Amino acid sequence: MVDEVPDPYAKAVGTNGKRAMVVDLKKTDPTNWAQDKAPQLKNPTDAIIYELHIRDASIAASSGITHKGKFLGLTETGTKTCRVTTGLDHLKELGVTTYSPPAFF
Repeated sequence: MVDEVPDPYAKAVGTNGKRAMVVDLKKTDPTNWAQDKAPQLKNPTDAIIYELHIRDASIAASSGITHKGKFLGLTETGTKTCRVTTGLDHLKELGVTTYSPPAFF
């Protein structure tokens, strides 16, 4: 059996990450994507980067998050435990400026 590996320069891969595909990214970009801007920092060292696993950050029973373990759950606002905010609200309170999702493939 031969393992399939996509081209390392592929712009898109299938859900299992094993096959590259041709994609017109301009057709798949969200509305106003071209106008999206990165945070402006005086120095790159000013970035406060946080990496997390979506499921781990939103799955706790006491999180106050409705869509537990899902991307949508992490984006819910106003969620909290009995003591602290949860989801992206909590990361914002921590001062995080940049989010780096882990690679899925």
